[in-house]
Amino acid sequence: MNHDLQAQLRAVSPQAVREHLLSQGWVLTQDLSERFGVLIFSRGDLTLDLPLDPDLADYPRRMLELLEPLAASESVSVPQLLIELSGPAGDVLSVRVISEATAGGTLPLLDALRVREGVKNLVLAAAHSALSPQPFFPRMTRAEAVQLLNSVHEGQTQRGSFIARFIVPVEPEVQLTLPGNLEPTPPFARRVTSRLMQTLEGVRRVRARGEYGPLLQMSGEGVSANLLTALEGMSLTSGPGALELSMRWSRNRVAPSGVSGAVTLGHDALTGLGAVANELKGQATAQNFDVTGYVSHLTRQGEDPTVAGDAVIVPIGGELGELSRIHVHLPPDAYGVALEAHKHGRVVRAVGTLVRNGRRWSLSGVSSIELPPDPAEL
Repeated sequence: MNHDLQAQLRAVSPQAVREHLLSQGWVLTQDLSERFGVLIFSRGDLTLDLPLDPDLADYPRRMLELLEPLAASESVSVPQLLIELSGPAGDVLSVRVISEATAGGTLPLLDALRVREGVKNLVLAAAHSALSPQPFFPRMTRAEAVQLLNSVHEGQTQRGSFIARFIVPVEPEVQLTLPGNLEPTPPFARRVTSRLMQTLEGVRRVRARGEYGPLLQMSGEGVSANLLTALEGMSLTSGPGALELSMRWSRNRVAPSGVSGAVTLGHDALTGLGAVANELKGQATAQNFDVTGYVSHLTRQGEDPTVAGDAVIVPIGGELGELSRIHVHLPPDAYGVALEAHKHGRVVRAVGTLVRNGRRWSLSGVSSIELPPDPAEL
């Protein structure tokens, strides 16, 4: 055994291995920690001895004797298992890019950037769908979703075409069962990763039949314009290829039941998703949409202050995407406030229902508009 492998094996925490074994259905059959410093786990005909003291001289050898049959039972390599056990606990999303361009284990820089941007938007879209399913999220800025995204880390890449890994931290399972056989509620991160894999499987199933239409009715299952746009955006610039998205469930929780662990989307499956995304945007309405921005245009019949009018607000802040201009119909008093803001270059805030008509976004149901405090006056 070489020195590097010995160091890696000694760095593996017994607690991490214990969590992993329990999450994979292994059962603790004997606790010999007091007498021999070992725990014995069983599953089927296999038995594994887990050493508990990393300072023992033979700890690397004994850990390797555990990891070799464990890796074989999970159809992964020992190095892969070592990476997983040495890193933070979390659901690990792996994106494998399969094409001629990645046969050597590398990926052109522009494609690598597309993959990472796509993963970011996939996670955000799944998180927003887990909170409140919609056909389109004009701005993916919900606090819970952004906070989750900020916690995601990119792991070490793996060979095998090109495999990028993204770790979504997941809270540990404290209580396996509740009174009355109730299932414990999964933490938000696990709900997001489960939703993402279920949605991807749904997209694969529809596209495998050569269809698009059913995707328009699947917003309740997590299909959104944002998710489809992210998937199509991960298509390679270097030529046709397939994406394999797989999830290794966190070692500190039992894997969710009935959720696919891997989905492969070929080039044909990804083609055309943008057109479906545009249709979903046309279905979109967002109630209680809060917009803050500058008034760029004002129109009203005549100069009568008792007449309603129209305004265009240019939003500021957040992920604007297509929302570079929002049309608003305002009652007379609100129009006067917008006129004053336009004259003095002040920001306005309005709340209403965001609706898309063709390529135009409108905020309907706005009864009032306000001027947030001017920072210069504070």
